[in-house]
Amino acid sequence: MQEDRKAIFGWALYDWANSAFATTVMASFFPIFFKEYWAVGSDPVVSTAKLGLANSAAGILVALMAPVLGAIADRGEAKKRFLLGFAALGIAATSSLYWVPRGGWQAAAACYVFAMVGFAGSIVFYDSLLTTVAAEARRDFVSSLGFSLGYLGGGVLFAFNVWMTLSPASFGLPDSGGAVKLSFLSVGLWWALFSLPLIFLVRERGGPSPRSPEPPSGRASPSCAARSGRSGDCGRSFSSSRPTGSTSTGSTRSSSWPSTTVCPSGSRPTT
Repeated sequence: MQEDRKAIFGWALYDWANSAFATTVMASFFPIFFKEYWAVGSDPVVSTAKLGLANSAAGILVALMAPVLGAIADRGEAKKRFLLGFAALGIAATSSLYWVPRGGWQAAAACYVFAMVGFAGSIVFYDSLLTTVAAEARRDFVSSLGFSLGYLGGGVLFAFNVWMTLSPASFGLPDSGGAVKLSFLSVGLWWALFSLPLIFLVRERGGPSPRSPEPPSGRASPSCAARSGRSGDCGRSFSSSRPTGSTSTGSTRSSSWPSTTVCPSGSRPTT
């Protein structure tokens, strides 16, 4: 497989894009802001229960969808489209938190659940695209590149948002609450902006090709050569034998099954 460095860069940069959601929203601002702003006036126990409800709903949805999404990612031919669809859902839901008013915990919880589903769903198809952009021997390196960019990108935007929250006046904001809400919007914009390289630089390969019988001449079939693009990769035949009965001396007779030509599938198991 010939690697495309631009495709590798575009793939890895998506980790830079969506990790901002994990650092700024999931791990930091949302739990605190939910209890102090969207669930304001509620008993601390009640507000904690509401936050737990939102997390539980998101976790259950992701768990129910995971087997189906995994099967689609393994065998489907639309990994990139599914990735972008879930990413769009996560981006829209995360950005919508900016407009949720004070005390609107129901809307905030709904946005968070949809954002979590979008984030988790996009990761499934993001991981499955690794086999498209990297040769087998280089997948560990490319995967590590994505992880490193994810930690770096998520940390950079998180540090900026913390600065904005601690010094809202420096950014022309009235208070830290407005800074936190703007942080959610910044995550959505960051996620969308740095998803563009994946959109334009990563091209998905087709799915597995069916097996086709070997022509009588023993040469690769034209359809196989056309699908693979390299006639030298086709025409590999396999034969097997089976006992067809016993002779009087106890020996067995064997006859070969018809040879079968196997075309390159163009796909590998996902990592």
